[in-house]
Amino acid sequence: MALVFVALVSLGVSSFWIVRLRKEVKKRERIQKELEKASQVKSSFMARMSHEIRTPLNAIIGLSYILKRKQATAAQKVQLDRITQAANTMLGIVNDLLDFSKIEAGKVEIENMPFNIESVIQNVLVSFPIACKRLMWSFSSIKAQSCLIGLLEIRSGLNKYY
Repeated sequence: MALVFVALVSLGVSSFWIVRLRKEVKKRERIQKELEKASQVKSSFMARMSHEIRTPLNAIIGLSYILKRKQATAAQKVQLDRITQAANTMLGIVNDLLDFSKIEAGKVEIENMPFNIESVIQNVLVSFPIACKRLMWSFSSIKAQSCLIGLLEIRSGLNKYY
């Protein structure tokens, strides 16, 4: 009789935990589906917003180019260059956000592209002149060239191992 009682209690306890485990599994599956849906909504939003932001930025870049080709003074050309550079910077940020979304989705493709470090530094100096003056950044072409040489040395060192 005691053995039957122990078996019934064990069966009851086991049933309790099985039911509880099934509820937990269902709850986690529901949460997983909600997370996947939220990720899809975010990706769709990012794609839509990137298009909405890129279109006017491309218009700004194109119109700046057209104005620069017309009879613009030297000062106006400098201002148009800054407008174009700022729009290109914003376009780069939008592209970076999309790249981040691609990384999250596992759809990233890595590109190997050459770049000119001197023009990168020049873009930073032109885009953020006040901040650069506060930090007392001053890059001469000699310093930029030595930076480039240093980066090329690092790259060639890395290429030996990868």
